[in-house]
Amino acid sequence: MTSKVEITTVDKEWLELIKEAKTLGIPMKEIKLFLSGNKKG
Repeated sequence: MTSKVEITTVDKEWLELIKEAKTLGIPMKEIKLFLSGNKKG
């Protein structure tokens, strides 16, 4: 079992994107759809 502790630079970019989206009032399910569509793997 591997734990997802290590955060890559890509993940940091996505986290920033999510933070920005939240401030704009974009619902989390929209963000998740966007992420699953754009983040392969």
